[in-house]
Amino acid sequence: YQAVAAVHLYQLPVRMQEIPIRHIQNLSITVDVFDSQANYQGIQSGWFAKIVKEKFNMELNIIAPNVAGGGDTLFQTRSAAGDLGDLIITGANNGRLQNLVEAGLVMDMTEYLANAENVHRYDAAIEKTAELVEQDGIYAIPSEVSSNSPTTSSEGLEPNYGAYIRWDAYKAAGYPEINTLEDLLPALKAMQAAYNTDAHKAEGKGFMLAPIADETIFSYGCQINGNPNNCIMIGSKAEDPQRLADFIDWLYSPEGVMASCAQTASSCGPEGLTWEMQDGQPVLTDFGKQALYGEAVNVPDEWGGGTWKDGVSALNYKAVNQLDSNPDTGICYDYTTWDSVLAGKTDPLTTDWQEKMGAQTTMEYLNSKGQILVAPGSAYVVPEEDSQITTLRGQCKASIVEYSWKMVFAADENEFNSLLLKCRRQYRVLIIRPYLTTIWTVQRLRMMPEKQLWQNMNHRIISKNSN
Repeated sequence: YQAVAAVHLYQLPVRMQEIPIRHIQNLSITVDVFDSQANYQGIQSGWFAKIVKEKFNMELNIIAPNVAGGGDTLFQTRSAAGDLGDLIITGANNGRLQNLVEAGLVMDMTEYLANAENVHRYDAAIEKTAELVEQDGIYAIPSEVSSNSPTTSSEGLEPNYGAYIRWDAYKAAGYPEINTLEDLLPALKAMQAAYNTDAHKAEGKGFMLAPIADETIFSYGCQINGNPNNCIMIGSKAEDPQRLADFIDWLYSPEGVMASCAQTASSCGPEGLTWEMQDGQPVLTDFGKQALYGEAVNVPDEWGGGTWKDGVSALNYKAVNQLDSNPDTGICYDYTTWDSVLAGKTDPLTTDWQEKMGAQTTMEYLNSKGQILVAPGSAYVVPEEDSQITTLRGQCKASIVEYSWKMVFAADENEFNSLLLKCRRQYRVLIIRPYLTTIWTVQRLRMMPEKQLWQNMNHRIISKNSN
C-alpha cells in the first residue's frame, strides 16, 4: 500500500502534495452532505470535486432541502430515520443543535480535530457555539468567522443594500441632484427622457450607486464568533469521521477558503487557475478574469474540465469571511479589493463614476460621507420558542404572503386597500385577540377574591375529571 500510495502521490499536482497520505491509502467514499443552504442536489462535479477527490479520496453527495422542497420536511424525515447525513450544514438556532445532540444525530468532533491547525484558529467562535449545548464537546463549527472588528463591514466594496441606478443614463440627464429619496423619482424621469433611445436600448449598460445626500445604508458587521445560524457538523453515522474532520479543517484553511467560497463570496479561487503571484502581489490570470467576471468559460482538463460555473462548490458554505486576510500571505481573500484589480478598472462607466463621486469604490464613498451604518457582528442565536408561538408565526406568515400576492395583482387602489384591510383583520384574529383575551383573563384573576379563585379552580378540576 505504501508503494502504491507513493506512486499516486508523485503523480498528483504540486498543490496537492501536502495532503495526509492516509487519505490516498483509504478507499474512496461518497459522503452524504445534508446542506440547508445548498441550491444544488446531487454529486459535486467539476474542478472543486477534483480537488476534494485528490485531497481526500471522496465524493460529495449534496442533499438539499432547498431543492427537494417542503421546508423542514426533509430534515424531520431524515432525523426520524436516525441518519441526517455524514456531514451536516445547518443552523444551531432555535434549539436545533441541542436537539441534534440529544437525538444522537451529530458526534463530538473534539478528538478528531485534535491536530486541526486551521479550525483551531477560531477557537473563540467554536467555544461560543458550544455554549448552545449542555453537553461538553465540539458538536458544531460556525460559518463566516472573522478576525476583523465587529464594527467593520463584512460586505467588501459593495454593500448589500443601496440605490443603484443606470449611471450612464444619470450622466446623460446631467447628474440631477438627489438630496432625498423623494428626489429620486424626478431624477429617474429625467434619465428616461434623456436616454430611452433605440440605440441605447440595444447596448448593455451598468448600474452604480446613486448619490442620495440624506441616505444611510445598512451593512452587516463582521462576526468574530462566526455565524451559528449556519454551522458544519459530522453526523453520528459517518463511516470515516477523521477524514471528514480533516475535510472540515481544510475548508477553514487558506486553500479551502479560496476554493470553496467562490459561490457565496468574492473569494479568488484556486491559486494557479484563477490567480497567481507577480512581484509579491496577487493578480488575476486571463482565465480568472473570464471566470470571476461571469463569462461562460471551460476549465482546463488538468483542473477537472467542465465549465467554471458548474464546478463551483455546491456546499454554499462560507467558512471564513472573505474580507479576512490569508494568514500565509497577508492578502485579502476578496479579489475585488486587490490593488491589481482596482487598477484595472478603467472602463468609461467606472471612471466617470469615480470622477463624479470623488472615490475609487462604493464603500470608500459611503465611508467618506458617513453614510454607512454597520450593525456590529453578533453571535446571538434565537432560543427555542414555545410551540404555540411557532404555530402562530406560521399562520401569520401564510396569511401575509397570501394577501401580499393578491395586493400585488390588485386591479385598482380600492381592491388593494380592501385586501390590506382583510389582511390586518386576519392578523388581529390570529394575534391580537388571543393576546387581549389572555391579558383580560389574568387581570380578572388578579382581582378575584382568593376564596372564589380556589372555588373556580376546584370546579374546573372536577369538570375535567368527570369528562
